Amino acid sequence: MEYLELYWRKERIGSLRGPQIDMGFVEGLWEPASTDLAREFMARVSQFDVRVVNSDPLQGTRIQWAEQGIVPPSSHGLVLGLDSGKLIFRMVTSPAAIAHLLAHVPE
Repeated sequence: MEYLELYWRKERIGSLRGPQIDMGFVEGLWEPASTDLAREFMARVSQFDVRVVNSDPLQGTRIQWAEQGIVPPSSHGLVLGLDSGKLIFRMVTSPAAIAHLLAHVPE
């Protein structure tokens, strides 16, 4: 997989190049879209502490993501942080976990 497309607040905000997936965590080089929403997303997630958000998901933000060329996105994730141009998020896959994410974690 060459890249993932990321969506926030129902809009595409950028791509994750060369994603590495390990134990449900995804990390890759962040390439933002040239939009105000992408800039807002970057400003927000660059303030996150990965350990804090991983322990308390309410401190994070949720996204939708898709493999390259797949629209609309149907997979969910919890963004843990953005550091040195790399974005890391945790995949959320079970129906119960997705329902909890959508109900409790802010966009």
